Amino acid sequence: MEQAQSLLLNELAFVRCPDPQKNIFIYEWLKYLDRILTLTKKSDLKNSQQKLVEQLNARIVPNGCSHPTRLLLGRCIAKLFSVADASHLFETINLCNDVTALSVLGEMFEYLGRMVGRSYEETFQSLAKWLKSAECFACLVEIPDSPLFIQHDLESICTLCIKSLHVSNADLRLSIANIFANLAFCVLKFNDGSGSSRQRAVTPTSTKTQQPQNSSPSKSSTSAPFDVLLRCLSNGMLRGGVGGFLKNAKTATGIRATIGQRETRIGISQAYVAIARKLGTRWLKRNIQLWCEHLLGLACKSSLSIGSTTSLPSSSQSFSSANDQLLTIRRCLHYIFRSTIGTLLSEPDQITACKRLGIVLAEYNNCFDCAMDSSKEEERVLTSEVYASANASVVCLIEIGCIALQVDTAISTVFIEASGVLEPIFACLLHPIQSVRIAASFCLKCIVTSIPSLTTPLVDRCLSRLEYMKKSPEAINGFSLCLAALLSQCRHSQLGIPFAKCRQVFNLAEELIKSATQTPRLMLRKVQAGWILISAILSLGPTFARPILPKLFTLWRISFPRSAEETKTERGCGDAGSWEATL
Repeated sequence: MEQAQSLLLNELAFVRCPDPQKNIFIYEWLKYLDRILTLTKKSDLKNSQQKLVEQLNARIVPNGCSHPTRLLLGRCIAKLFSVADASHLFETINLCNDVTALSVLGEMFEYLGRMVGRSYEETFQSLAKWLKSAECFACLVEIPDSPLFIQHDLESICTLCIKSLHVSNADLRLSIANIFANLAFCVLKFNDGSGSSRQRAVTPTSTKTQQPQNSSPSKSSTSAPFDVLLRCLSNGMLRGGVGGFLKNAKTATGIRATIGQRETRIGISQAYVAIARKLGTRWLKRNIQLWCEHLLGLACKSSLSIGSTTSLPSSSQSFSSANDQLLTIRRCLHYIFRSTIGTLLSEPDQITACKRLGIVLAEYNNCFDCAMDSSKEEERVLTSEVYASANASVVCLIEIGCIALQVDTAISTVFIEASGVLEPIFACLLHPIQSVRIAASFCLKCIVTSIPSLTTPLVDRCLSRLEYMKKSPEAINGFSLCLAALLSQCRHSQLGIPFAKCRQVFNLAEELIKSATQTPRLMLRKVQAGWILISAILSLGPTFARPILPKLFTLWRISFPRSAEETKTERGCGDAGSWEATL
């Protein structure tokens, strides 16, 4: 900082100075200039005055300098014109008027007095305009805290914010999420009638800690404006914007507007997270039922409003427009759950949330009736409600698994006690939609990762169910997927699994493969289940794989054609579509 001790600003040293220290460099130079100007004669300033005035005026324009620096700058300018030539005084005053440099103007008028002449008239007019603008800005700042504004313009504000999310960047989405969070905070604050404490603002007096099990999500205890806010967010999530009745509409260039819808849904998911963080842990803990039912209701409604009527999308399917939108909503819901329940709640509260998710999952399992078609007695008739509940069940199962992984062994009581959530999860293994069966297998794998002692009982349960329900294609697929998930997790556990269990699983897989041709309707399911189970056993390592190799080679030989003639015969069976479905 020794280079700052000069009459003129050492611009070369200022450029070389690191950015965090540049403000300090300017302050030290102004501090030295303030001290030296009163001791300098007019004749000594004559040659350098013009350059010094330019350097000081250049410091007026940039923003970001501190208030002491601005006061010191105004005092240096005033001292310079009082000691040296004042010909450029009015140009500096006009510059300050243009950029609203109030601190500099105040120091100059206070120090120079009558030297400023009649320029104060123009400055006074500018000050009057600035005061009116300041009042307007103060009004705008206070508008969000106005209850009338919240009550009458809440829906229009939400609509404008959702429109702004279309083709937005990350910074804009975060800003809009903060707007939604502040709106939610103000809504609950004015619903309480008092904003004096955050505790009352985030815990409405009408909020109930518990609700009956069969109560619908619409019977929430929150205020009406908060319901409006949640409804606007849910509609924006479902439609991918405002309006959304033209589901397959194209833009002017012929490109579908799915990119903007994806960005809108991502922004709304960030808004949900910002709302939960703004309202705090205590609010989320007391309203965990409302939160879970609202988000799972979004997953259910998305399948009804967007969804495919033929199948539920999975990550392996081609991304058509409807499937892409459903997967985007599902991933957004996973992000919301993990960023709120997974980060804001303590372990006991996460266990409570897991129990609540289990109750909701049981309700989704019982909310549809898989009727039997009279013409095809063994086929299930699946309605749109089945796919809607399946979409919500997938989200619920994955979140239960994530909570089990996060809480670890402390969550064992939830899955061991009779009233736990293990039964609804096992019921999902018989769900008619394969995505739900896969999600249930993943959930059970997460559970045995946290509670290794449950591995052997769950394997025994799956084996007994497969023996008992060999005529059900859903049971064959679901329980084989679950067995494969449990076995693949055993090699990561120190407890492992008894050797006899793997032999039982292999014998079951061998029986499924050999008996596949006996029932044409179940042939594909049995073959897939058998090879999935064998792959899971092989993943356990050579200790479990070596004893089954002789029988495994035999299964490979009978699974492929023995000669070229059989290959030609096999190739002639079916068409390209049936082969694609088989593979």
